[in-house]
Amino acid sequence: MATEPREGILDKADKLPVKEYIGFPVPLLGERPYRLPVLYREAGVLALEKPAGLLTCPHDWYPAKRSISIAVNQQARRGKPELQRLGVEKIYPFYALETEASGVALFATSSSSGKFYRNQHGSGGMRFKFLLLARSTRKESEIDCQLPLARHVTKARLEVSHRRGKKSQTKFTLQSRWGAFSMWEATTVYYRVHMVRLHSAESGLPIAGDQHYGSIRPVFLSQLKRDYRVNPRKKEQPLYGNLCLHLGAVEFTDEEGQPQVVRAELPRPWQVLIKKLEQHTEGGT
Repeated sequence: MATEPREGILDKADKLPVKEYIGFPVPLLGERPYRLPVLYREAGVLALEKPAGLLTCPHDWYPAKRSISIAVNQQARRGKPELQRLGVEKIYPFYALETEASGVALFATSSSSGKFYRNQHGSGGMRFKFLLLARSTRKESEIDCQLPLARHVTKARLEVSHRRGKKSQTKFTLQSRWGAFSMWEATTVYYRVHMVRLHSAESGLPIAGDQHYGSIRPVFLSQLKRDYRVNPRKKEQPLYGNLCLHLGAVEFTDEEGQPQVVRAELPRPWQVLIKKLEQHTEGGT
């Protein structure tokens, strides 16, 4: 199994003297507090490790969700010491990562940097590398999906449309197989909310936990372990209860023309899920 997106948080980890976090007390991001690790702070960019359940920036498909960008800016205006140490006065999003996914959340730290990175993203100058766990036994090792996508007229979702759709491309590369499940790296140079999820579903790679596009339940140990004993007094919980979609790496060029890569490790429950797949399935590759 290829593990490159999982091995390190970022290429320039030595540029953060200690592991930094930004805290978010209740109710900034909802009904519970959060401490988000800082993955990168340089070249007009702040990168945070986003868990599933949070929204990076406001999006009309998630009207009830509070966003990281607004919560950071609220605290910056109040002079939060953690942000002062990082030299962050305000952040500017240049791509959105949906609530259900985890991974790298990048923000510009000035208006001019925001314009620079938005232009780079819009022109296909960035590379987004996702990991996804699909309930699929497709035999190919590579799939190239170029279906044009458009916003659904009435629903909070994308749809394939050869008439209204915008050109979109996601390349899928097989990482490992475990029985009815397989891990894929999904790469695109221009990311839109829900794009990888719809391309995955249309490519026969419905993502575990995606009941919006694939009607696929999360993975339970009872699905994997032959001698699993059901406890009638306790409802079984999934090994990883969120969407199995993780933005593991973002590659970009900074304002000085230097290539940069920011990485985020898989959530620990997802790593446990992989170990269970390896333990209880035959013929894994």
